Amino acid sequence: MDDSTCRARRGGRVLDLTPAEYRLLRHLLVNAHKVLSKEQISRYVWGEFRGDNAIEQLVSRLRRKVNPGGPALIHTRRGIGYSLGESPGDL
Repeated sequence: MDDSTCRARRGGRVLDLTPAEYRLLRHLLVNAHKVLSKEQISRYVWGEFRGDNAIEQLVSRLRRKVNPGGPALIHTRRGIGYSLGESPGDL
């Protein structure tokens, strides 16, 4: 991730991220291998709590951009939140 340009890459592929997707990815990276609740994510990304559906949609869009062509990096912990890492078993 390059905060000066707000651009991210996975391998050699540039990720075309919205500002909210970039903030979410940054928050997940800073907290890699930790499970973040939907409320924690919402407050970081938007500065306020938004409904679960908004967070689920944001995570879904980010997954589609980050995960193709490689192992899944963003994982759901049902009833808890989301994490970033190579496998959910690493938590």
